[in-house]
Amino acid sequence: CSSDYASFKDLPYCTQSTEPYVTREGDQGNKRECYIWDNIEAFVDNEQGVLLPTRVRRYDQVRGCVPSEANGWNCNGAPWIFTKNDGSPQDHKGSSKPKFDAFVSDIERFTLMIDHTFRRLGGMQADDHDMNGYWLDCPSAEAKISDCKPKQILCVHGH
Repeated sequence: CSSDYASFKDLPYCTQSTEPYVTREGDQGNKRECYIWDNIEAFVDNEQGVLLPTRVRRYDQVRGCVPSEANGWNCNGAPWIFTKNDGSPQDHKGSSKPKFDAFVSDIERFTLMIDHTFRRLGGMQADDHDMNGYWLDCPSAEAKISDCKPKQILCVHGH
């Protein structure tokens, strides 16, 4: 079994591509370096399910101040300070800059399988075999829900 990831040069959102990157809204997009992540690296488990990141940013911080008896148990300033690549503190004018900022390449071709159930107080419950799921296809992130079109989630059991 071998992977079939698209070449970075064919993905316009990657800095490794010479293709222009235009967003769905028609704006010039900000390219970022791309990395290949597989399903093990890309899925982040949490209590409510999983997170599938499409962009990864990494920030490092150092302790800014430590409340102690010597300073009256106060922390004047930020308790944590973002650092530059060399480990020195960033100045806090504007947003902090990540040490790593990249796109997960070809993530738009991943297959996402959704298996779900619910149970509420009073005993009502169902699983995905008993429900039809939908997602909203919206023309932009700022679109009103009324501008979005519901699309049925393909239900494939037994795979």
